[in-house]
Amino acid sequence: MAVKVIVIGAGLAGLRAAGLAAKEGHDVTVLEASQSVGGRVDTELIDGFRCDRGFQLINPSYPDAQAALNLNDLDLHPSGRGVAIRNGSGVQVLADPFRHPAYLKGLLGGTLTLGDVAALIRWNRLARSDSLTLQQTIDSAGFSLPLRKVIEQFFSGVVADPDLKTVASSAQTLAWYFVKGIPSLPAQGMEAVAHQLAEPILEHIRFSTPVESLISHNGQVRVVCSSGEELIADRVVVAAGPRTSARLTGQPEPTMNSLTTWWFDAAHRPSKLPFLYLDVREESRLIHTSVISNICPSYAPAGRHLVQATAVGAHGLEDSEAMAQAASIMGVHNPDWRLLVRHDIVNALPCLEPGQRPLESGIDGVIIAGDTTEPSIQGALASGVAAARALGSPTGVLPARERFNDTFTLRIRCIGDASGIWEKLTNLDNHTRAIPLTVVTPAQSRMIDGLEFVGLTSLGPVKMADRMLVRRAEAPTPGKPGLLQVSKFGPVAGEVEASIAQLGSEVEVIWRQSLQPAWLPRWLRPLGTVVARAGYSIGLRKLLT
Repeated sequence: MAVKVIVIGAGLAGLRAAGLAAKEGHDVTVLEASQSVGGRVDTELIDGFRCDRGFQLINPSYPDAQAALNLNDLDLHPSGRGVAIRNGSGVQVLADPFRHPAYLKGLLGGTLTLGDVAALIRWNRLARSDSLTLQQTIDSAGFSLPLRKVIEQFFSGVVADPDLKTVASSAQTLAWYFVKGIPSLPAQGMEAVAHQLAEPILEHIRFSTPVESLISHNGQVRVVCSSGEELIADRVVVAAGPRTSARLTGQPEPTMNSLTTWWFDAAHRPSKLPFLYLDVREESRLIHTSVISNICPSYAPAGRHLVQATAVGAHGLEDSEAMAQAASIMGVHNPDWRLLVRHDIVNALPCLEPGQRPLESGIDGVIIAGDTTEPSIQGALASGVAAARALGSPTGVLPARERFNDTFTLRIRCIGDASGIWEKLTNLDNHTRAIPLTVVTPAQSRMIDGLEFVGLTSLGPVKMADRMLVRRAEAPTPGKPGLLQVSKFGPVAGEVEASIAQLGSEVEVIWRQSLQPAWLPRWLRPLGTVVARAGYSIGLRKLLT
């Protein structure tokens, strides 16, 4: 049975949730406070230049970008796979020697040492922790001073935080995506990502419709708009950005990291490099700069060049100072650049610190979507999928995710009662005992709504940490099956949905598992699914019996 769904916010999370809900046959309305889609992902067209609202890239290795978007239609232009480092003695390029063999000597030019290889291994181990900040793991890894400055500067730009207070495991996940894919720019600007998501549901979007409050009563939700208009829905997805979503659901507003990006028109190309320039000099206040039109020529008119310069946090830079420093980083004297626009993004990314929980709705019928669990485009899209699947379906089983990369379903029957099987299935210690080579933490815990847990798999010297979030955990009751929904973030991202139903003297467990291993080549994924299916079948039977 279709339900009436209102989605608040037409950012990436809201658009993804609305698109999937509409596909499932629900009656969907999207309420957007502004006059455009995309939320924090937007592009401004100025004198023929495409200036994204704050420096942004999309990584095509994101599993949910692969599932939600036609990446070919976006016409992605990959950035250089490396960085140009400005220090006191000049510019040094650290780049992938397989993609940029001309810069092989840069890897041996003084920034990297043999000790840094060991430090990187230590950092990878330390960064699995959900209790340490990114800065703490960098401090403890033992990097050489030159490389440490590069790493700190790079990640400051990634998480929009000069103090690197973000939880280390989140940064490790982002680092993994950088290893597996090359961040890129769509030919028509980052707004093309949002426009592609919005295109199938444009007729369902109401612009200039901010929402004031939500009231849940008798199984329905009343949505009160700022205009005074009131709408009724069976389910509401709140995807209005972290702060607005928190306010609408009665939660403290999360801390947000800020950034500023300046966009300059240059008559002469300041640099031919396709890399980000990182300035590791002590007096630097810019995090990075780059010639964007070197990466994607369509960002600038013919014969002109587009330069971006970005600072994070409270930088205190005037426009002229930002231009002078960006020019200095690239070795340009007396730049004749013209400022196109300055974007001050106060709410750039959520600050996900250790111990901080993502936003959770305590209002019946209201579901939250957004990037407070994983601050990235991947996190926003994944949350939209989770929200859509939490809406329910006519069968009482969560609707299937659109375009799973690799999906299989297991049906297991065993003698017993559904409550006992539920206890076994949701006990994390049982998973540690049942899954080979894997330790699941926290120990002595059970899956409940909102629980975050980690599965650490060790294959000799190789260790992989997958972070999980329990989206929904409803124990079985007489006449009603139990439902479990878990999202996985990390090297093997994906979704789990399970139902546990009493059928006479037996219990039927239906386990639907999606796998999205970004590290596995597409041509090997069918084999990977076969192996995973066999492994999960053995593990589940061991766990449940």
